[in-house]
This record gives sequence, C-alpha cells and structure tokens, in this order.
Amino acid sequence: MRVALTAAALCVGGAGTLGLTSGADSASADVASLKQKAGTKTAKAVKRKLLRDRTPGLAKHDLQIKVPSCKQRTKRGRLAGFRCRWNVKGELPGLVPVRCNGQARVNARAKKAKPGRCKNKAELQAPLQRQPADILFGYFEDFSSIPDLFGYVGAGGGTVIREDIDWRLLQPTPGGDPSTWDWSSFDAVYGQAVAAGLRPVFTFHNAPCWAVPAPCAPNAPNPVAPDFVDEYAHAAAQIALRYPSSLAIEIWLEPNSARFWGAPADPAAFAALVGAAADAIHATGTGVGVYSGGLAPGSAAADKIEFGAFLSQALDAGGVQRADAIGFHAVTETPFTPGDQPTKGYLGRLRIQLQTMNTALADHQTSKPIVLTQLSYSSAPGFYTEAQQAEALASSYELVRRIADVPVVIVSRLFDNGGGSKVQGFGVLRSDRAPKPAYCELAAARGVAKPPGC
Repeated sequence: MRVALTAAALCVGGAGTLGLTSGADSASADVASLKQKAGTKTAKAVKRKLLRDRTPGLAKHDLQIKVPSCKQRTKRGRLAGFRCRWNVKGELPGLVPVRCNGQARVNARAKKAKPGRCKNKAELQAPLQRQPADILFGYFEDFSSIPDLFGYVGAGGGTVIREDIDWRLLQPTPGGDPSTWDWSSFDAVYGQAVAAGLRPVFTFHNAPCWAVPAPCAPNAPNPVAPDFVDEYAHAAAQIALRYPSSLAIEIWLEPNSARFWGAPADPAAFAALVGAAADAIHATGTGVGVYSGGLAPGSAAADKIEFGAFLSQALDAGGVQRADAIGFHAVTETPFTPGDQPTKGYLGRLRIQLQTMNTALADHQTSKPIVLTQLSYSSAPGFYTEAQQAEALASSYELVRRIADVPVVIVSRLFDNGGGSKVQGFGVLRSDRAPKPAYCELAAARGVAKPPGC
C-alpha cells in the first residue's frame, strides 16, 4: 500500500502566543517539532480511519494524504494542542475513488490525533470485487415481430431474452377467462425461446383503456388507475402461470419517465403496482421472479424524476421491497474514451449509477439485487463508432461481473434496423443481420470463440 504522508506549510507561530520568552529558542524549536509531529500524526490517523472498513477490493489502495497546515490551540496562554487541516485523494478498497478534506484535533504533546469525518466529494462508485461472478446474459428485442432471431442469442452466448407484453393486446376488454385472452404472439415467443434453451423476461406494461384514469390515449402508454391495480396483478400472475419457465416478469418500463408511465411519474402508484403484482406472482408457486420496472437513467427533467430519487420515494411508499430485484436501464450517455479504466468515463458512470441505487436501498435498510434489463451504447451517427460500441459493451459486461449483486445483464438491442436514430443504433446485428463488432466481442466475453459471421 502506498500512502503519501506529507506535513506541509507547518509554520511556527510566534513564541509569545504561548507565554514563552522571546529568547527561548529551544522552546520555539520544540513547538516547531511538535507541529511537525502533529501533521504526521494526523496523516496516520486519517489513514487508519479511512481503511478501517475493509471492503473486499482489488490490489493495493492508493491514497495521498496531505496535511497543509496545523494551527496552535492555546488555553490561558499555554499550548493546548493543534488543529490540523487534511485532504485526501486516491482510491479506497474496491477501486472506489475518494476525494475529501477535514480537520483533526491533536493534543499538546502531538501523541494523539482525532480526525473528523471524511465526506467523499467524488461521486461514489460501486466497489469492485476481486473475482468476477457468473451472471446471466441476453438480449432484448421485439421477437414477436422480427422472426428467427433466437438462434443469434444462443450463438452469441446468451441464455436470456427480454420481450414486451402489452396489456392492451393481451386483455383488450375487462374480465373474461384468461384462456380466452389474446396470447397468440406471446405464446409463439415463449415457445420458441424455451425450445432454443432461453429463459424469457417479460416486461408487462401499457394499461388498456378500461383500466386507466380518464382520459385514455388508446395508442400511447397509460398508467393503471388505482381501482384496477388488482386486475393488473391478476394478469401478471396469469403470465407466470402460462409461462412458468420464464426467468421473471418485469413490472412496467421506465416508470420514472412520463413518456413510458403515461402520466407524470408517480413513485407511490408504481410501488403499489409492484407490491400487488409481486404478491400475485409469488402466490402462483411457479418460481417466476419479479423485477421492478427498469428505471430510466439520467438527471431529473420536466418529464422525469431522477432514478435515485424515484427509487427512494417508491421505497418510502412500500411495495417495491416485495420485488425480487430492482430493474435499471444502463445508458450512460458518456462520450467514448479509449481504454477500460474502471473509475473513469462510461465505466465510472455506470458504477456511479449502480451505487446511487444501492445507496437508496441501503438508506431504507433493504438489500436487493439490481438487474440491468437494458445495457446500451449506440453506434448511430454522432454517438459511438461500431468499434467503440463493441469495446464499451464488452468492457461494461466484464465490469458488471465484478460488482456485487448484479446477476443479470440484458443488452438492448439485438437487431439494428439501420434507421439512424440513437435507439436504432443500439443493435449488435446490422439490418442485414450481419454481426457488428459488438456482437462478436460480447460472444468472446461469454466464452464463445467465434460465432457465425464473426
């Protein structure tokens, strides 16, 4: 461990302030020596304080601890001790960047230093574990309307798919025996996925007009009216019963965004929906998991609640705690920088996003896995090149394997239709289905030597 302990700018104050005679050169020298010792003692005390929490991490910790000044404290004209300022820059265990400063009180003999709290001014990043974990991996796509994509998932090392189930299509009219609902397109996706050895995650969203607050926009997302939360939960349970080999049902899509919630984001309403659906799905006994809907990343906006704040408010309301995992859509929107430094650029931003969610959970005494139901970097014009997209996706996958309790990563999307928009550039297969570099590099990261076309 390399720790720089620097006591700088320890200027000797006037001897008269200590009640010493002006000619007492030896006394003045003693004070200067004590000041220097106070600085050294402060640096060592800060080091011990920072490293007391032995989070399992990587390699060595690199901390630079500096003590730029120590001021004398006097009482009745005599030396009572020192107040030393300190600052820290470096990395904590788990390669967590730290940058903080504070003060320490040192006794008159400079034998004991008591540093204050180190409040990290750097955005906190999720710590990295020493060994990578085995995680589930797959792709999101509209498999019901784009045929014959399942083979590409498995050939690229995937074992999971994500597909939407639109409640408006499944149950366009209220009530009715579930066997009479329109399962046709979803049955096809489930059957083909299972036959290909893949486990689906179904994202269940978009309320039909009979279950939404008035007025209803028939062709746009709509939230569930409070009086119909039980009907949504019942329908979610029917999905689990019909598709028992599914990995999970995801409750809604980016509920912190008005664009996908269908109204101003409402953490309490979303929490009630998750809680009711989780209870109903768990009661089926199928073992199908429940994911709270993947939160939209990014800062707060007029039509969006910042994801960490939204999660905190939903946890306050209760209900989200009954899900098996918390969903998140990892789109960092960070400019590409070459290399895979795990504390900087898009990798650092991804760790900040995950730690933001972990902090919200910890603040509510809740421990839940975080599942990335979307991991995306676009190769559309103006974003990343295809080579950069490949490096970013593969590096992010490897990074996530070193973060605790992130058991599932689903890349969005599998297919790139060449339309030129940011979202249309998320795909790892081109419009002619030829693999982009990202498909091949993710396959290699999954242990597939060379899938067809790579």
